[in-house]
Amino acid sequence: MKIRYLHVNDLAVLGPAPHWPYALPEKTFTRMFGTNTPVLMAVPTRPGTVRALLAARGETSRFRVVGYREPARPTTPEGLLEHSGISAAALSAQAALMIKEHSG
Repeated sequence: MKIRYLHVNDLAVLGPAPHWPYALPEKTFTRMFGTNTPVLMAVPTRPGTVRALLAARGETSRFRVVGYREPARPTTPEGLLEHSGISAAALSAQAALMIKEHSG
């Protein structure tokens, strides 16, 4: 099994080329994210925004996007990471689940 870590500095590149001037060309997007590989994306923004960019490309089922979620009450930075599902433990658990689903 291979795991690849990618850092995407500008999330707008995930949108489709006709609508986003700096979007990744389809060939580059495929080279980076594959075609049938599950992808876990942790983003510093609301995940729905990134899901919308991916959906515009026709990519919905194999991408799991986690990101900022408004807490119900004040919390610590660590608590916010856990609440949003982007703590190291939460990301590890999600990745393990995705690996199990993909290989089973």
